[in-house]
Amino acid sequence: MSNLVIRLTTAPGVGESYSFNIFVNGVDTGLECNVTEAATTCDSGPVNVEVVIGDTVSLEANPTTGSSATVANFSMVLNEAIAP
Repeated sequence: MSNLVIRLTTAPGVGESYSFNIFVNGVDTGLECNVTEAATTCDSGPVNVEVVIGDTVSLEANPTTGSSATVANFSMVLNEAIAP
């Protein structure tokens, strides 16, 4: 999976941010993006993380203390591995 995209309904605010991280089976994968200050979107880019059938995938959101309340929508690309 790759290309994590986050869209917030409200920007975090001046000096504030939200950090979003993908975990697989409880382990941080490094697939992340950050929405800061007046922005309402972020994109992790083409960082690839391998998952297999049965893995648990979760999204963690970490706001700074003064971040505005918001609703987060997310998407990511899931690629099917094809055996040679």
